[in-house]
Parts: sequence; structure tokens; C-alpha cells
Amino acid sequence: MLTSVALLAGVAGAAEPVAFRAEARVEIDVTGKPTKIEASADLPDAVRTCIERKVATWQFAPPSQDGVTGSGVTYLTLGACAVPEGSGYRMAIDFKGNGPGFAGRSILPPPRYPVEAMRAGREAQLLVRWVAETDGRATLERVERTDKAKVGRTDIFEKAIREWVASLRYEPEYLAGKPVRTRVEVPVNFMMSGARTSGAIKRELLEHAAQSPERSLAASKVVDGLQPVAVDSPFKLLTSG
Repeated sequence: MLTSVALLAGVAGAAEPVAFRAEARVEIDVTGKPTKIEASADLPDAVRTCIERKVATWQFAPPSQDGVTGSGVTYLTLGACAVPEGSGYRMAIDFKGNGPGFAGRSILPPPRYPVEAMRAGREAQLLVRWVAETDGRATLERVERTDKAKVGRTDIFEKAIREWVASLRYEPEYLAGKPVRTRVEVPVNFMMSGARTSGAIKRELLEHAAQSPERSLAASKVVDGLQPVAVDSPFKLLTSG
């Protein structure tokens, strides 16, 4: 559930709530207490301050992985919403997950739809798992088919996934002063019939957002339907206020 954080004075304009994705780099001490929070630099100062103050009140379990404990660094993914109130906005945030960060970008870029599959009208629903390595690269662990069709080693969708994962770059999590390997899992759906592409959805939202800078901010943070989950992060959220 969204938690009210603060009234954002000076944000005027839209009469509708503005929803967007936000990220934050968080340093956590040995007791699980956030000690330093850095929200996305491209957010307005008032929004960044609001997020950082709220996350500072959260409590994580004492960081641990494979018997190693200590302070460390993780990256949060947050769902955020600015709700109009009076002459400003009330800010609300929702914890979506944490794990390694994406280097140089705020959202996970989707894989390319294989041309051969598009021509043949083929679709696929997959569950993809990889390891975010300590050097920032990604190593594919497995691709599972979650629909009824079977997938083989030469399947064109698996080939697209391998190329996609190989192109990903991360900011690794840190524990006790050293980067750690973190497993990441995400469902990926290659769908054609009756579905709008992520690009079409984003264009619609950008057109709707043209009325104000705040709405442009929301549209620029649209997620392409991919919600990665860190399977074995050393950092586990206990309470978010």
C-alpha cells in the first residue's frame, strides 16, 4: 500500500495523480538501518528529498549472504505517486524491490522481438534468471518456458534472451566492502496478437504528459512491463513505515 510521505509545496498544475518509477542507492549498516540514501538524480529536488527522508525510516534485516555479514549497498526500485492536494502534491511511495542497479539507466531495457518469430506470428512467455556478477556483467543461468509450448536449445526466443542478458550492465550490490553476485529473475512475455507495444504505450503517455513538467517526469519513467526481482540479495526489507 502506498504510504503518504510529505506535501510537495510548489508543484502546481495537473488535477490527476502522477505515477512514476523511482530508484535509490542505499547504504545499510550492520543492523539493517539505512545510513545514506541517494534517490535518482533526474528527479526534482523536492521529490528526491521526500524519497530519501522516507527510506531513512525503513528497517532491513542485518545484511547477510553465504555466512558473510556486514554493512553494504543495495539499490531500491520504488513505485511513486504524487497526489494533488491544495496548491501542491502529497508524495507517496511503494517498495517494489531491491538488488543490483542498472548501470547508466533507470529501467530494465526489454529484449528485441526476434524478426523470425514476428514473421511466423510466434509468441512466448518465459521466466529468465541470470547472475549479476561482481564486475557488473550478467551471466544467464536459465530460461524457462511458462506457457504450453516447448523450448529447445536452438529456439529463437532463447537466442534473443541470451543476447539481451549479455548486453546488460549492472552496479553490483556490496557487502562488507566487497561486490557480491546477485541472482535476478524476471518474467519476459513476447506477445503480438491484440497487444500494444511498450513503445506505443509510452508514446500515448508522453502525449498525455505534455501538459506539464510533472507529467513529463511520470511518462519518462514508464516501465516496459519488466519487473526484475533479486532472488538472493543480502538485503531484506522488514518494515517500510
